[in-house]
Amino acid sequence: KHQRLELLRNGTEAQDLAWDQTYDYDSPVAHRLDPPVALHPGDEIRTTCTFNRPSSGQPVCYGDGTSDEMCFGFLTYFPLQPMLQPWCTSRRSLISCERTLPQLWDRPIANCSWRSFIRPPSAEALRIIGKVLGACYANERLVCSDACRKVLGEVRQHPCFVGDIGYYVVNKIGSREEGVPFAKAWFTCNCDRKFDYCERKTEHGLLGEDQDTLCAVAGSSTGAATQTCLAGRLVALSLVLCTVVVRPTLLS
Repeated sequence: KHQRLELLRNGTEAQDLAWDQTYDYDSPVAHRLDPPVALHPGDEIRTTCTFNRPSSGQPVCYGDGTSDEMCFGFLTYFPLQPMLQPWCTSRRSLISCERTLPQLWDRPIANCSWRSFIRPPSAEALRIIGKVLGACYANERLVCSDACRKVLGEVRQHPCFVGDIGYYVVNKIGSREEGVPFAKAWFTCNCDRKFDYCERKTEHGLLGEDQDTLCAVAGSSTGAATQTCLAGRLVALSLVLCTVVVRPTLLS
């Protein structure tokens, strides 16, 4: 519906670079800035989009596809300069540049040292995942028992599972097939929270659809067979996540 690109200097708007008040995806407008706009160190460029949502059907979620709520502004600049990453996107309050530029890799986000936590997975991350699987699954079946809910409540206090960075961490764990059981437990058995459609939508389907049913079921059962199975899951998860060292784009 609308798309606006703004130049911000010292945290306040300096000028509009483009403002299409009637945006047409099929006929995008190219704006020539004459004279060119000079960018200073510390300047920011912000892209804001306003969407028309369909009145029926499935919700539309943020993403890169033409059927998603994508919002990108493309700019040309001179003189040519070497750039480690010539693009930057945001999802919720998280900005991709803060996770991918080398000089920012080790900077915690909301007290979570996310990179060392999941890239590769730390012993702490694997311990937390294993604890959730052990409490929430019986014979490979998800059970939202009191024990499961208690463990998830404890995990939610960890800085890497709080707020937007927590959403990012859970999403990245659940993006791998071996991590789906953890993500399913997270979106289903956090019984005091209702996750929206876009939070629960993953590459492996919509998770948490049976939250109301499973949260109403009490009881807990674990056994040696369950623990053996979960140990196998943890090994597989560890191997998959460790491949991130070789293919870092999987968790970028």
